[in-house]
Amino acid sequence: MDESCTNIASSLSMLEYEREIFLQALQDDGLIVLARGLGLERIFMNFLQLYCTDPGNLILVLNTTNQDEEYFRERLEADGVKPLPRSITSGISSDERQKSYLEGGVLFVTSRILVVDLLMEKVPVDLVTGLLVYRAHKVVETCQEAFILRLFREKNKTGFIKAFTDSAESFTHGFCKAERVIKTLFVRNLYLWPRFQATILAFLEQEKRKINVVELHVPMTTEMQGIQTAMLDIIAACVRELRSMNAQLDVDEVTLETVISNSFDSIIRYQLEPVWHQLSEKSKLLVSDLKHLRKILRSVTCHDGVTFLNTVNALRTNERLFGQNVGWLFLDSADSLFVYSNRRVHSAAAAKKPKRSKKADENVAGGTNDRVELEEPPKWKALSDVLVEIEAQSGAGLAGQVLVCADDDRTCEQLREYLEDGARAVLTRLYNRTIATRHGKPLISLADGRKTMDGPRKSAKTHTGESSTTGTLTQIFKDKANPDDEGNDEKDKSNVDGSFCYYKVFSKPLIIIHPLHGASNPYSLMRVLYEVEPKYVILYDSDIMFIRQLEVFKATRPQCHLQLYFLLYADSTDEQCYLTTLRKEKEAFEMLIRNKATMVIPSNLDDW
Repeated sequence: MDESCTNIASSLSMLEYEREIFLQALQDDGLIVLARGLGLERIFMNFLQLYCTDPGNLILVLNTTNQDEEYFRERLEADGVKPLPRSITSGISSDERQKSYLEGGVLFVTSRILVVDLLMEKVPVDLVTGLLVYRAHKVVETCQEAFILRLFREKNKTGFIKAFTDSAESFTHGFCKAERVIKTLFVRNLYLWPRFQATILAFLEQEKRKINVVELHVPMTTEMQGIQTAMLDIIAACVRELRSMNAQLDVDEVTLETVISNSFDSIIRYQLEPVWHQLSEKSKLLVSDLKHLRKILRSVTCHDGVTFLNTVNALRTNERLFGQNVGWLFLDSADSLFVYSNRRVHSAAAAKKPKRSKKADENVAGGTNDRVELEEPPKWKALSDVLVEIEAQSGAGLAGQVLVCADDDRTCEQLREYLEDGARAVLTRLYNRTIATRHGKPLISLADGRKTMDGPRKSAKTHTGESSTTGTLTQIFKDKANPDDEGNDEKDKSNVDGSFCYYKVFSKPLIIIHPLHGASNPYSLMRVLYEVEPKYVILYDSDIMFIRQLEVFKATRPQCHLQLYFLLYADSTDEQCYLTTLRKEKEAFEMLIRNKATMVIPSNLDDW
């Protein structure tokens, strides 16, 4: 580690814009809405530190998870804060909880327990200094937190209430949701801090605090482009069918662009949940199929060709799916999907257009008489090129740790295998375990890529024909999305344990691979970032929140070198989803700014 980076201020020292947010909320109670990834947890920890140092306070903290509480205590302890916040759970008896309330301090309390203690008058409400509400966008009129806030405000008119959230998009659904949340919280102020706010923009755009970003737009293969086009056509057909059958849907919200974005699930749930019991069976199947078609579309850019072919073939050979399908499986685009998926594993000359007969479907699934040509994901080669460039820079005196961030555990483990064994070995092992074993095809030699004469390996776990050809689309995706979990009584390295936090690959330079999502602890990536302090970060999959966390990380270490390599498939849905997320957040903040200008807060809010 460089000497310039050793003298770093504590994790609780605030940046310029964080200090302004802190002082603004400290002076007047309100709801803070900060752009995702800009350090909401850092501001919240500074409030915890402030109130922990005064034992005469009684602060109740709402809406935190066990992981939140563990992370906050860990960071406060690292900075020498005493006494640390305590947790009040159902494992503590009623008398002990009452004693804890009287002792004071900062207390993490579950909503269910606090409601009971307030009704049983175990909490000295008149002595409570104030409430800190985390994830305030989840506070609605009918939730337990709203009841707690009302009980608190009825008996305590002087205690403060400070609320925090980083989900501006949550306030775009519903009628005047921001105003309703503010009234539920019994606060009068709404503090908006988007990424384009003048103070934040000027601070993060300072030359010494900016990250050196290298964007690499990796071209997709012809087969990947064909698959993406076919999937978009299928999803567009399902969206048109769903909108034609349900007139109550907002046509501006339910579009193809929205469907491929991360916010589609919340949008469709908000619009259809009130009338779900009135929907036809076909509409419900369309909603379910759209959810899983989105996952399959995402796997085009995330997974290799063998894994994707196994997933797609499961759709083609499932008998129950044919009976329950709403029609998209019989479109020409679906045929194109199967053909292009097969070409990623077998030669283009052998991958002929499949027929409608069941026998033809089985031939396509098994790849009968096809010449195996395993397609290497283009991002793998781009990742290798970046690591070679970093190694060259390390030889020039810029040595440092490398952090590679991919979407999930499965992708991380596969990248580790690729960096250790190479693309041919990874894809060949996967092909032998799945397609060759399942369909009785000869194995491929790891040495030279030629087919062996030994025949398929025996699977330790027997799979009946019924188990592989029945089930809903949900069950198929869960079973087939991880084909390497099947077969082999040997424990293979690609069977990923979800409890793994990260994968260390090489020691010189130190390369750590960590998932962006799916980790058992949502703060594990942030821990690795601040403990390892990498000089190079390779973002294998896009994530706007982590990019902003890197901005904050660099801003706290202006003298340290940090270079970000951003890998994106050119003209892909992955790139479009990233841009849509940015636009949606910007529009959400703009809407909140307009609503704030016309918002009416009653003067007798405490008695509302």
